[in-house]
Amino acid sequence: MSQPRFFSATIRPRVVLVAGGIAAAALLAGGMQTAAHLAPGLIAVLLLLAGYFLPAVVAQQRRHHNAAAILMLDLLLGWTVLGWIIAMVWAMTAPRQ
Repeated sequence: MSQPRFFSATIRPRVVLVAGGIAAAALLAGGMQTAAHLAPGLIAVLLLLAGYFLPAVVAQQRRHHNAAAILMLDLLLGWTVLGWIIAMVWAMTAPRQ
């Protein structure tokens, strides 16, 4: 069974490029925001994401044998503070030798 042409490798980069251009144009036209106005919010979002996925990064850096499971726990339940704490404690446990 062949895939539709929309999903072919030759058209996918063009679709992503066009979609990204449209999104950027809409964002800038929406309030004529400059990069200086967007930078603090972007930095805040990046810092929040880094903190959110910190247990998964710690597990990966420590080469934890359950790094994939820790990532899934963090992804699915990290938004609850308890899920994030459990993921962090699990990531900090001793990896299997």
